[in-house]
Amino acid sequence: MKSFTEIAMIPKWKVYFPEKTIGIARGKLKATKHRQLARVVFSTFKGMDVLQLSFKKNMIPTQAEIDELLPMFLKPEEIDQCEMTPHPDNERIMVIYRTHEADPV
Repeated sequence: MKSFTEIAMIPKWKVYFPEKTIGIARGKLKATKHRQLARVVFSTFKGMDVLQLSFKKNMIPTQAEIDELLPMFLKPEEIDQCEMTPHPDNERIMVIYRTHEADPV
């Protein structure tokens, strides 16, 4: 994952850091065909980077939105190492995660 300093500099996005390893970001994705702002909860802990993408209303994130989001939060070499799954409790939240064990030695 990019550093929290780099993430805080995403143009036109509001980013909050409620805890040392967790951040929350809100902003518009160009791939989004509706007016909803994307909401991203991101964290890096216990050997994993995790992004949770959702929208305020009942919108399910599209692949185009996910593809646009990943380079904003992840380094280019990390994107192919990601796995994606719907959140177990809410299918409108897409969980994107990457284990640090995939990092080259």
